[in-house]
Amino acid sequence: MEVLNACYVPSFNKNIITSTYITTKPIFFNFNSLKPNTKFSSKSKLFISPTQNLSTTEESIPLPTESEKFDWYSHWYPLMFVCDLDKNNPHSKTVMGIDVVVLWDQYENAWKVFDDICSLSDARVYPTIVHHDIVWFWPNSDPRYKDIFATSKPPFIPELANPSYVKQSIIRDMPYGFEVLVENLLDPAHVAYAHNGLMPTIQLKEKVDHEGGRPLNLRVEKLNKNGFIGKVEGETTKFMAPGIVSYYSGPLEDQGNDFASSPGTRIPQSSSKKLRRFATIFICIPVSPGKSRMLMIFAKNFSLWVDKIVPRWLFHIGQNLIVDSDLLLVHVQEQRLKVVAPAHRQKAYFVPTKSDAFVVSMRKWLNKYADGQVDWKGKFTGDLPPTPPRKKLMDRYWSHVANCSSCSSAYKGLNVLELALQVICVISVGIVGCTYLDSVLGATRATLVYTAILCFLASRFLAYFIYKSFHCHDYDHAFRAWPTLLNAVSVAPRCKGLQVLEIALQVISILSAGIAVCAYPSLISPTVRFAIASTAILCFFASRYLGYFIYKSFCYHGYDHAFRGQQNLVTFLKELFS
Repeated sequence: MEVLNACYVPSFNKNIITSTYITTKPIFFNFNSLKPNTKFSSKSKLFISPTQNLSTTEESIPLPTESEKFDWYSHWYPLMFVCDLDKNNPHSKTVMGIDVVVLWDQYENAWKVFDDICSLSDARVYPTIVHHDIVWFWPNSDPRYKDIFATSKPPFIPELANPSYVKQSIIRDMPYGFEVLVENLLDPAHVAYAHNGLMPTIQLKEKVDHEGGRPLNLRVEKLNKNGFIGKVEGETTKFMAPGIVSYYSGPLEDQGNDFASSPGTRIPQSSSKKLRRFATIFICIPVSPGKSRMLMIFAKNFSLWVDKIVPRWLFHIGQNLIVDSDLLLVHVQEQRLKVVAPAHRQKAYFVPTKSDAFVVSMRKWLNKYADGQVDWKGKFTGDLPPTPPRKKLMDRYWSHVANCSSCSSAYKGLNVLELALQVICVISVGIVGCTYLDSVLGATRATLVYTAILCFLASRFLAYFIYKSFHCHDYDHAFRAWPTLLNAVSVAPRCKGLQVLEIALQVISILSAGIAVCAYPSLISPTVRFAIASTAILCFFASRYLGYFIYKSFCYHGYDHAFRGQQNLVTFLKELFS
């Protein structure tokens, strides 16, 4: 499965802009204008794989019987990875429009899920189970489901239960709906375009187009109420209703028509020990209209040492980068498609090729068994939330970092490191500026100066890295959006107002330090030298406080009743050393 090797995040790629690359970028089309025997032509040599028998009109979808209807409230839904939960704190989540909270029950020594209300004594308790190191819950608190785990368990994924596999996991809240998220993940053809340069793809001797896109011969098998199995270039894709999408680097053992409810999808043991295998599992969760959640797990049985060396949070930076690369596109397209009824959305775009077989099959399943959309039980009107500002749309902190124990720890640690670098800078300047020339050797003085300058520059780059990696990353295809020094320099001209003042104070601080350290004794008196060094220190602390003030005033302010939420020196010092 080289196309999706370590498959980070495929993307919903029904592009609004018409493209000649029909294989991977379908055209929005008015089906009512088509006439019988209409012929399509394209200048692209990618237009060579027309899909057969993939019509998605209502006439081609037989109505299911009552027993075939998909019940959204009779399935297990995941909440969070156990490794990201804190036994001392509650964790609030929304699933299927139900607000719940995950708590550790110290008496029963188990995780429990309750209604997220003020009084837990009045809250409903949901059936809860830990499976594959994930906390799952049953979204129905009726007493008859109290022991539902005795008859029904969450889907079994053998790679996640196999100790010979190493697993990397990540959770991310998405600013678009469940249906387009699943459709997004079932579209491997878009990878060369939406994630160009971010994911490994098959390198062809002759490129079909500039981005490296090519026809994909996707085949779908066994579509039923439980989902479907698909094939692509000898690899296997599996959709398990309602929202598990898995990619496997090899064939699966035949499980019959009820594969999605079977114990697993194993290959023969005789061959499994000889193969380098990996699996990419995406678990999609309906949250509310226009919002969803995705749990991603990457399992492999080779190069196990890499995961022991690379920290989990560093792995997440790469994953979030790929998610961000088409996040805006998916969100905007969902907004534009909302005017079309769910059962008729197949008429909004034209998908004539085999590269779209998985997407078409998913829509067939949704229309046939689930009336074309998630059943919200009347909790919502069906309207999508308005598009937030771009910066909020691309937010990483609340959509991921706050829900990830590894990234939260790294975020705090890197902030401490940034502060430490700035303190070293100030101390170095203070030592040089406040000591007599005869008491410090020239080589030592120069070393302290260089240390101050390097620590200052390192702290500035680290601040940029922290912001881009843990707060907001507005994806830039030109730079592949990696936090590099070139990106950090390019951001400077876009700073405004108080941010310019903050940078100016830091520049004055470093210049004052340089003058105090490097000026000859005959040029400035000790009093002037001391004044310049003091200016450097004061400007440094002023820039730090101004940075805190800017963040609290214009980015995010967690109100603290104890301090009335004011941006004063006391709260600054309190948060600085917390």
